[in-house]
Amino acid sequence: MLLRSLKIHNFRNLRETRLDIHPTRNFIFGDNAQGKTNLIETIYLLCFTKSFRTKEDYECVPFEGTEYFVEGDFVRKTNLSHHIGIRYHKQEGKHKQNWTKTD
Repeated sequence: MLLRSLKIHNFRNLRETRLDIHPTRNFIFGDNAQGKTNLIETIYLLCFTKSFRTKEDYECVPFEGTEYFVEGDFVRKTNLSHHIGIRYHKQEGKHKQNWTKTD
């Protein structure tokens, strides 16, 4: 399964981020504390519905925020598409959304 696009809203230090992912090669580079690991963490979150860095979802919300939202579009070799979204709100908890369609 390939990740085609990624949307991030208020996940750690990533505020409003939208990425279109190349199917074969992608490079992530930048200075320290710019969000490279946070970006990888959002992909992991979409795949496994949990962080590899913490057991507590509230730790992924920026200090001044109350929620995060992460969306990803995945596609299989059979052209079956999956749109997955995970929203966490400090008062409501975590919710997962999943849509499947054939292209």
